Amino acid sequence: MKKAIRIIVVVCILVALGLGYYWYLSNHTFTTDAQKEDSEVSELQDILLTDLSTNYPETPRAVMKLYNRILTLYYNEELKENELLQLFRQQRELYDDDMITANPEDQAFEALKVEVNGYKTKKLSMRKTEVSDSRDIAYKKVDGRECAYVDCSYFVREDNAFTYTYMEYCLREDEEDGRWKICAYWQTDAPTDD
Repeated sequence: MKKAIRIIVVVCILVALGLGYYWYLSNHTFTTDAQKEDSEVSELQDILLTDLSTNYPETPRAVMKLYNRILTLYYNEELKENELLQLFRQQRELYDDDMITANPEDQAFEALKVEVNGYKTKKLSMRKTEVSDSRDIAYKKVDGRECAYVDCSYFVREDNAFTYTYMEYCLREDEEDGRWKICAYWQTDAPTDD
């Protein structure tokens, strides 16, 4: 009798496992690696698909974070020329009108291609970018317009050597729509821990 009970219990367990497995297979969608890649948006696609006319970054810090994401793609990815041009045009959307006027698109794009190729030739890669905290951003009125000064750092690798570059960006609030736009930038010294 005990043997018969054991057999019945084992059969019930096997039937339950079989039914559970059948339920799992019928209710679970399986995707291949290729399907996963298609469904995931790459960093490049994410930036290129961002409509800055309706989805513009709200703060100077957010503008610089997007700007640095673009720089990272320039220097770390193998981009086709049309991708580089589209990315470049997204970057120009972050520039103040005076900056755009001072840097005509065709000349600025040719300069960018030379710079990116120089990075590739030297086997440089941008490993990390940092934007100063919101509380560290300085706001000043210049010629009656609100400006924000944002510090950024860039950690660059060349073979086995690493270097930091420090930049300060001046963003000016656009008079028409209140958007923060990059109007100037310059290299600075490493910050001190005062």
